[in-house]
Amino acid sequence: MKLLSLCLLLCLSNQTGNHSRHAIVDKVEMQECGPSITERLRDHFDRYEIRPDLVVNNNEDFGVVKSKRRTIKLANHRIVWITKAANNDVETSIKIDNETISLKKKISLNNADGDQKIELNLVNDWDQIKLYTLGNHEIIGITLTPIMCTGLMCGVSAQLLYDVTTKSKTFFGAFRANFDVKLFRFSQDDTPYYVTTNFDGDPHGVTTPATVSYELYKIQSYGQFLIRTDTAGEKYFIKHTIFPDREIKGDEVVPKIELTPDKLEHYWIKTID
Repeated sequence: MKLLSLCLLLCLSNQTGNHSRHAIVDKVEMQECGPSITERLRDHFDRYEIRPDLVVNNNEDFGVVKSKRRTIKLANHRIVWITKAANNDVETSIKIDNETISLKKKISLNNADGDQKIELNLVNDWDQIKLYTLGNHEIIGITLTPIMCTGLMCGVSAQLLYDVTTKSKTFFGAFRANFDVKLFRFSQDDTPYYVTTNFDGDPHGVTTPATVSYELYKIQSYGQFLIRTDTAGEKYFIKHTIFPDREIKGDEVVPKIELTPDKLEHYWIKTID
């Protein structure tokens, strides 16, 4: 009972000193007890996620990298994945119905790895394709991953959002977080939102804290997604900081004896419970 009371007191004390801006909670809190920050964010996004009409997964092993064409049927849409391999170079393009999209020299709209964007020519295979029908928008969402990878490169992905009516394209990127395309409904209508992630810090969780930051994008009438701000032009964000649970002692990496709890900072469009 004493431990429960102490935990409750810590949780309450961490919520003091916060203030509201434009009716949205803006707070900084340390995770001391209760559901973890990871669990809270997972539940938050799951609550507002829009379920797609159709999902197609890539269960094919690409095998030896060579030139090939693969056709994916998505409801009444035909997607052709075109891979051209020559002299250790791979060039990928995607044909959605009659629109051909080359990945060459394309980069993600958002920073995904610290201050770095994702180069689309590095993620040259498809992992999953989703179809959404939302009001005036029919959206095809494609998750892209490397054909082959080793080490940290296996944590890289990109997401293509294609508006069928306007043929508008938005490319996002991710590193070590949120590979799948997910759309969200944060307003009362069918307007879809997209949430990007940025990973910054030590991916091995040893030397420095790792911070996963989230930003909010909203679809425009012409089909592209642009970053969403409040009426004062301030960006919405979530910042989750994870402190190392291991450290280097001599030539070894060992568990830390004293752990620092995760930290959550946010100025967001909805309350995070």
